[in-house]
Amino acid sequence: MIATLIDIPHATFTKYIENFLKKRVEKLGLKKSAAEYYQDLSLIQETTKVQEEEIGLLKLLQFSKHNRDKKLLTRKIKQHVDQFCWVYYGYMGPVFTKKRVLKELRDLSKDKVNPALKFLNIAKDARQVQTKIRNAEKALKMSASERGLFEALRNTIRMKVLRKDALTFSFYALEKPLQELAKRAEIKLVDLQFASPAEFAKILNGDKKTTADLPRRRKYAVYVDLPGGSRILTGQKARRLIKTIHRGEIISGVTELHGQVACPGKKRGKVKIINLPDEMSKMKKGDILVSIATTPDIVPAMKKAAAIVTEQGGITSHAAIVSRELKVPCIIGTKIATKVFKDGDLVEVDANKGIVRKF
Repeated sequence: MIATLIDIPHATFTKYIENFLKKRVEKLGLKKSAAEYYQDLSLIQETTKVQEEEIGLLKLLQFSKHNRDKKLLTRKIKQHVDQFCWVYYGYMGPVFTKKRVLKELRDLSKDKVNPALKFLNIAKDARQVQTKIRNAEKALKMSASERGLFEALRNTIRMKVLRKDALTFSFYALEKPLQELAKRAEIKLVDLQFASPAEFAKILNGDKKTTADLPRRRKYAVYVDLPGGSRILTGQKARRLIKTIHRGEIISGVTELHGQVACPGKKRGKVKIINLPDEMSKMKKGDILVSIATTPDIVPAMKKAAAIVTEQGGITSHAAIVSRELKVPCIIGTKIATKVFKDGDLVEVDANKGIVRKF
């Protein structure tokens, strides 16, 4: 829980780290930016499941280039799917399949990716982690307590990665028992996933009123938690409540947003707003991914992005961690990006300064 709560409220930890680095860089007159030092000081040596899956794909690509045994390749692909099918499951799935792995391999071949060179770069990056951290500490003239602060940051990132993986695997593991419950209740799994824990017993006992409401929740629903108890609103009631909270989804006249730098760099491209897995099909390589907050189930879209922009999140958020893994420029905490920008807008993401501009 510490890793989750450390940035609550108001991105407290993020702002403290950001201000510390900016002031120290300015005080010492250093050439590198605060964002670049943060990039080095937040590195961890441990590989994440996303990185492991990526390495597994590269191994499959390498095997397919040098071995024509299709049966053996098929077995290796099955092993890959069995090992990593849950990694991008998110909250509701689905798991990824052999079909998706084959598409990934075709895309890698099309992009003329060299697995051997990739492996060399991965190994080189791993060897340089401690060197980059020590060089940054030395350049910033850090005291022992200041070095301890950034070690705490790295431990927080480690905990957040483990927490996210544990949650994702838990949701994946629940799919089979939920499928059985859906079968007994004669409803769709995708509808059952919108039931509250307290409603499962009712559904098993044949409560038709509860099961009838589930498809409506899938279309549009709001969970309201009040001192007197919780309620789930659907349809027009839900829409009216959201309308009173958010008056006007699109903000006009704004062409520039500011946020925190999660991964430095500068890119231009077309905006694609991606909040759900169903929206990933519109994402093309080189687009700018804009999201309220990223989750594991949209990582495949993040891999295609030239840059990533989110409304929420701190320096230990999912978007921040994954963007650094992918080495993709990323700005977090813009608050209103999905309301200012729309699909197709041309923007420049200056993740050295934390600015997103429409042009």
